[in-house]
Amino acid sequence: MRETDPPVLILAPAGRDAVVASSILSEAGLRAEVCADLPGLVEVTLACLREAAETVDSAELARAKAQLKVALLSALETPGGRIERTARQLLAWGRVIPAAEVIAKVDAVTPDDVRAAGRALLAGAPTIAAIGPIKKLQSLEAVGRALRSG
Repeated sequence: MRETDPPVLILAPAGRDAVVASSILSEAGLRAEVCADLPGLVEVTLACLREAAETVDSAELARAKAQLKVALLSALETPGGRIERTARQLLAWGRVIPAAEVIAKVDAVTPDDVRAAGRALLAGAPTIAAIGPIKKLQSLEAVGRALRSG
């Protein structure tokens, strides 16, 4: 793991779970950050997003592009993957987009493009999707303030 990689976030309000999970991740070479509550998790997540949006470099982008291209091309290896891709593209764009065109667009992305997309993402209004005890969630207004405060 590179020093600049974001931490694995662990939400563990009580008990030894966080210590055990953090220890296992550390043994695997991964940095972990324990969040004791949902507001703490939101705060750390937004900090990681802000940092990622501003510090992307060419080497990191090249790794991400390679991973994306492998995922895109691997999905074409099965009949189900091809059918899903074809249906999704027909519904979204009204045509099937050749793999070469998608790969060319991925290759054209620059670090500045990623930074601009990150800034736009963080400047937008937040949306929260949750399962579980939602009464413990921060309000949309609180998350919005946290987005703007960075």
